[in-house]
Amino acid sequence: MNPPYTKAEVNAASPKAPIDPKAVDTLVIRFHVALDDVVKGGSSESSRIDLATMFNFMCAAKERKLIDDQNMLDDTVAGLAKSYTRAENGQSFRLDGQTMSALREAVNSFEEVARGISARQFKRTVNYVHNQVQ
Repeated sequence: MNPPYTKAEVNAASPKAPIDPKAVDTLVIRFHVALDDVVKGGSSESSRIDLATMFNFMCAAKERKLIDDQNMLDDTVAGLAKSYTRAENGQSFRLDGQTMSALREAVNSFEEVARGISARQFKRTVNYVHNQVQ
């Protein structure tokens, strides 16, 4: 499977200007809705996928040294893994308080990161996530 952005698309993206603000707004709303769904106990599969996508993006941004999260993401992995494992085993997807708090912060930080990096860095980070997940 190919990464979301081709090499030509990444290279054509601005090395200075951020991605389209409307795209960021859409993603931020989507991630907030997903978190709200999970917190309220709905935890649809699409919400879990959206949260995993956001979390993976933030981890990739950290690995690419675009952010310093002071180990918040590392401290969240175990709690998040437990929640996803429960869901895979047919149980309800529940977050402990620390993991829920960290995800809230990550969703809020996503907006800051997405608006603070260039469009090229954003696309490279998205592709980095794709390459790590395969």
